[in-house]
Parts: sequence; C-alpha cells; structure tokens
Amino acid sequence: MIIETVPQIEQEEGALTMALSQAFLEWEEKTKRKSEQRGEEKAKQEIALNLLRAGMSAEQISQFTGLSADVVEDLRQQIGE
Repeated sequence: MIIETVPQIEQEEGALTMALSQAFLEWEEKTKRKSEQRGEEKAKQEIALNLLRAGMSAEQISQFTGLSADVVEDLRQQIGE
C-alpha cells in the first residue's frame, strides 16, 4: 500500500513545485516592474527638481514630466521655493 501511494505523493509534490515556481516567477516579474516604476518616478522627480530650480513653472513641469501638479508643488516646497 505504501508503495502504491509514493508515485501519487511524488506527482503531487511535482505539481506543487511547479505551481510554486510559477508563483515565484510571477512575483519576481511584478517586483521587477514595481522597482522599474519607482525608478522612473524618482527620475521624473529629479528632473522636476532641476526644472524648478531653473525657474520653470509647475504647470509646464507637470506637462513635460507627467507628474501631477500636486507632486510638483510638493517638490517645490522641498526646495523652499
């Protein structure tokens, strides 16, 4: 009886391993995308800060960077303007 269930257990373990592997790959891809998005957002904010320091209007910065007007205004407050 034990001999008969071993293949069943191995098959279930294999299916579980494959499901976990797929779940890990999906998690890894989501994490990578989120990291890239955070990096892009950070880059936009750095550009916006430079443009604010150069005297460009918040409205123009928002238009050029895609950042919301609120974010640009928050950045303006950070640099004390």
